[in-house]
Amino acid sequence: MLTLRQDALVLHARHGIGRFIGLERANSAAGAPQEYAVVSYRDGELYVPLSQLEMLRTLSTDDAAQVRRLDNMQPDLLQRRRKARSSKARYLARRRARDHIRRQLVNLHHLYASRHHVTRHPFPVDQHAEQLFFDACPFTLTNDQHLAVQQVLSDLSDRHIPMDRLLCGDVGFGKTEVAIRAAFRALSAGKQVAVLAPTTILAHQHYETFKQRFLPHYPQYHIACMTRFMPKRTITDARAAVEQGVCRIAIGTHMLLSDTISFAHIGLLIVDEEHRFGVNQKEKIRSRYHGIDTLFLSATPIPRTLHLTLNGLRDASILREAPEGRKPIATYVYPKGAGVVRRAISAEISRGGQIFFVVPRIDGIDTTADWLRDMFPNLRILVAHGQTSGLEQRIWHFVTGKYDMLVCTTIIENGINMPHVNTIIVHDATRFGLAQLHQLRGRVGRSDRQAYAWFLYSESSGGRCMQAVQRLRTLEQFNELGSGFRIAQKDMEMRGVGTVLGVEQHGNHSVEATEYARMLAEELEHIRTGQPIPLSLPVTDTVEVFLPVSSLIPEEFVPDVDEKMAAYTALSAAKTGKELLYVANKMRARYGTLPGSTIRHISVLELKMFAKELGIRRVVSERQHVILEWALEEEAFKSLMAFIEDKQARSRLEHLVLEERVVVRGLGICSGDVQLGKLRSLLKGLTKAAKSWPRRGGDGENDSQSHKLIDALYDVLE
Repeated sequence: MLTLRQDALVLHARHGIGRFIGLERANSAAGAPQEYAVVSYRDGELYVPLSQLEMLRTLSTDDAAQVRRLDNMQPDLLQRRRKARSSKARYLARRRARDHIRRQLVNLHHLYASRHHVTRHPFPVDQHAEQLFFDACPFTLTNDQHLAVQQVLSDLSDRHIPMDRLLCGDVGFGKTEVAIRAAFRALSAGKQVAVLAPTTILAHQHYETFKQRFLPHYPQYHIACMTRFMPKRTITDARAAVEQGVCRIAIGTHMLLSDTISFAHIGLLIVDEEHRFGVNQKEKIRSRYHGIDTLFLSATPIPRTLHLTLNGLRDASILREAPEGRKPIATYVYPKGAGVVRRAISAEISRGGQIFFVVPRIDGIDTTADWLRDMFPNLRILVAHGQTSGLEQRIWHFVTGKYDMLVCTTIIENGINMPHVNTIIVHDATRFGLAQLHQLRGRVGRSDRQAYAWFLYSESSGGRCMQAVQRLRTLEQFNELGSGFRIAQKDMEMRGVGTVLGVEQHGNHSVEATEYARMLAEELEHIRTGQPIPLSLPVTDTVEVFLPVSSLIPEEFVPDVDEKMAAYTALSAAKTGKELLYVANKMRARYGTLPGSTIRHISVLELKMFAKELGIRRVVSERQHVILEWALEEEAFKSLMAFIEDKQARSRLEHLVLEERVVVRGLGICSGDVQLGKLRSLLKGLTKAAKSWPRRGGDGENDSQSHKLIDALYDVLE
């Protein structure tokens, strides 16, 4: 946290970018003297209590240079409506989310339990033949690939229960080779293999890959491809070969799901880009052929936390290690304009490569293509989007090198391998999610050539655009190979989780991603162990305290404004009581005995620490009561009350579960100092009582690092 300087640009967590004017002393709504950081916006000034200084962040020099204008202090109407959800609505949303998880888990539990009753004979192992096949692989496997191969082959040969495994990894990390080795074992056992792909082009790509690996040494394994590109006679012959068992490997799109295709003795189903298929589609073949082994492939990054919670229901292998020779994709975030586009395209064309130019919408795509043609008259430019007739045929022309640039929407997200495309330009990148941009970036860099990704954004939206640009900076930060999991986790926090257990695959914005993941983990553990779900505390990022106490650093105690801001910042940076004491001792050594108002300010900050540990969002003195805005479940509240020995004190606490409030009755009529002292004592005791409960908060383990930060803040002034 940087010390606020007068006239510096700052980012408020709720109101966006403004300019810090200075400090101003005024009475709070409760009538107590307070000191505020005054931030100027386009539509007015915001007074931020210095006990909430963590809400402000000074922009770096680079970020500040990109700001064209300040934000409006008031969010737009749509944002206000979204944020105005009542406490009751939030409570009901959590209840609905948990009920939905329970229903889905019951269904899936029965489904997977029934599958565990289905058995098949383990596949035999011909180690000599497999070793010869493995040695023919044109590249060296990574450690993660070796582990995934071991896990998959163990599923096939070491147990009687059919395999149900998800193989997840970034694009180009070798999922197909793992699948091919699984297919070889199934073929060696006399079984057929079905490879299901979401698009015709991807199916043809798999067809070519399987032919390259099998035909030179194993021509007896007949391979057929069934897609719309194939002549009807070819498809008819392939269908007959599959039914007779002559075709050993059938590769295709949704055509493989047709009831008109019947496998003679299928043993293994491989589903690529599994997230592109609905749950019912993926279950169709498995419901027809009981005991079939299934390997799902997905390049979509799945956050590790959610993935681990699902391990009890489906086995998973994750490829995080990049293949040898692959280089990280050089990623750049720039304002959009003709200059940067000309630079990126010219660099790629000069080395004979191809280019993706991705736009967020179909509307205007032809205009963009004409603009690029005017800029590069000799460039062969192809336009493609979801409504283009003969789409897959057009993309196939691009794959075969008939065009230099593909101007398109996100149709290139699937796993088509185009090693000659090593530059991607994404126009209006702020309109895409982070995980989606990471997927798009993975379309380039599929060879040993250095690849480039350019994410361009519009500056026309004003200073608030900085928040969207900061999301794009995440891609610059995580540009190393295999970083998709971390990017996806950030993306899910912004876009919702989705019903990861059900048929729906869209985002679920009713609850936060972390809360949904916690509910899921709790319910899964309950099903596995039969133990009751442990009590837990809510999570909050910030705590607001509004009590009638004078909490500030007086001007006569620290006359210099910059020194005072450094002191406020150091206090706000403290995360534990030890750190607050450390800062207080630094101030006492520098300025003398602390005045009462400064001691109260430190006490308010300590109260905020306890409140944050407990998940309390707000502490407000209202008339004769004090209100704690606290999304606490009824069972957790009752458990905490049991730790309060004073029956009279316990009776003053009323839990309004639908309003997400706890009311401390009668405390509001006391003086501000009494309110602060009693609340501090109450929350400190409750924090100790809930010490073992699951929650996220400061744990005091990084005291030395915080001390270094605080020392650095004071060193700036010296």
